[in-house]
Amino acid sequence: MRVAKRIDGTGALFDPAEYVADDGPSSAAAVGTAPALLLTATGSSRGRARGEVCTSTTAALAACARGCDVILAVTETTPADQHVLARVAGVLTARGGNASHASILAREHGIPAVCDALELTVGDGWLRVGPDGPQIADGTVLTLDGGTGEVWLGSAPAAEQLRLGFGRPPAATGLGGVFDGALDGLFDGPRRRLRVLANASSADAARRARDLGAAGIGLCRIEHVLSGPDEIGLVQRLIADDGDTAAAVELRRVLRDRLAELLLVMDGLPVTIRLLDAPLHEIAPAGAGAAGLWHQHNPMLGVRGIRLARLRPALYEAQVSAIADAARADPDVGVLVPMVSGAAELRWARSMVESTWAAAGAGGTVRIGTMIETPRAALRAGALAAAADFFSIGTNDLTQLAFGFSRDDVGATVIGPYVDDGLLDADPFVALDVDAVGELVAIACLRGRAVKPDLDVTLCGEHGADEESAAAAYALGVDAVSCAPAGVPGALEVARALDAERGDTAPSGRGPHPSPEGRR
Repeated sequence: MRVAKRIDGTGALFDPAEYVADDGPSSAAAVGTAPALLLTATGSSRGRARGEVCTSTTAALAACARGCDVILAVTETTPADQHVLARVAGVLTARGGNASHASILAREHGIPAVCDALELTVGDGWLRVGPDGPQIADGTVLTLDGGTGEVWLGSAPAAEQLRLGFGRPPAATGLGGVFDGALDGLFDGPRRRLRVLANASSADAARRARDLGAAGIGLCRIEHVLSGPDEIGLVQRLIADDGDTAAAVELRRVLRDRLAELLLVMDGLPVTIRLLDAPLHEIAPAGAGAAGLWHQHNPMLGVRGIRLARLRPALYEAQVSAIADAARADPDVGVLVPMVSGAAELRWARSMVESTWAAAGAGGTVRIGTMIETPRAALRAGALAAAADFFSIGTNDLTQLAFGFSRDDVGATVIGPYVDDGLLDADPFVALDVDAVGELVAIACLRGRAVKPDLDVTLCGEHGADEESAAAAYALGVDAVSCAPAGVPGALEVARALDAERGDTAPSGRGPHPSPEGRR
């Protein structure tokens, strides 16, 4: 990360009253002075935001309640911060890359984000850049640009809100030459038209996605449906005690109500809801005993997804029951099982979902699919297809595991320098790595369809927001891409370009979605 020169040499706490922002596009950072560049880090959600900085979620909510535009500046975010990110104008974090929690949620909510600001220190009511930088108090006006990764003290000039969710500039209009023959022959089967879906976990995000042309929700994350520490607390109670019936009942109610709102917005369009997949360091219960039991040195590879479901089945039965309650009148809802590596895991999960669905009295048939986000799942796709109605390829985790890159820790320290030095062509969490991750995607499509020819495959990682990656995913065999609402227009452009290549002039992006019966 590049750090701007110090604004002054005093090291004193900056007084927010010294910094003003008028309504014009080029107001100064301080009276009579130009805005000062604080830092340049990783821009992970496009757009430019200006507001009062707040270094805690409590302060951010209070400032939002006063009608202020707020820049949330924290070390990192967790699922408990979902309700805050839905209200602030932008987010700045010291940790996390393009596939971090803050970046994903920022793109879903359509707000700018700058992450991986390694020299940012966040204190109690203040922040500092660099070891000797001055403390900047809560309430000071900052401007951040989620495309360039720049953060200014004061009010920098306004900029156009750009379409794509990532900080990477939009791809060229033409798709020719994207693949350089690397994908030739990987997928030669019959093709459906590319569908464009959205990653959305709230009614508001779903509404934005529909307005932008999404044909459905390809990924609704349960951990993002929950809002605030009290609701995450219900999950923590069930992790601590699988027999906490009161927590299970309340979690079912909260999820039912939120999901019913989302399904109402989507009005019969397909919606796929992924069961809880947050790593334990984001959701584990507090307390000395719990900390010893649930502390993990590598939580992204630890107890999460299907593994937590095996240890705490009541937690996952409450989620499935809530989905069944919300989906009673909805014709196309799918349940997605995360972090699966083998067919035995998926068969157990399918049995649990089907029995819980029946016990909830929802009736009908639920689509049950598996995430393909571990290399083993991609390689064992044929065995998994026998127990799955559909695949969702999670390229965020698949990239993390294929490269051995921590998606939260190596953006500025490894990936940035590697790109600068020519060791990587691009950040693989932004641009799909066709050579290896892409081959795993193709293998999953080919082996899955060898067992189930009509298997529906969606790429639901953040790569769907990158136009070249969306086109590559289709060439590799996927039927749909699902991305944050802001990325939907770009993905639709890809779908239209692919239609034009085939001479198909019908509306693009809304191709047929196979029914559960048609896939069995």
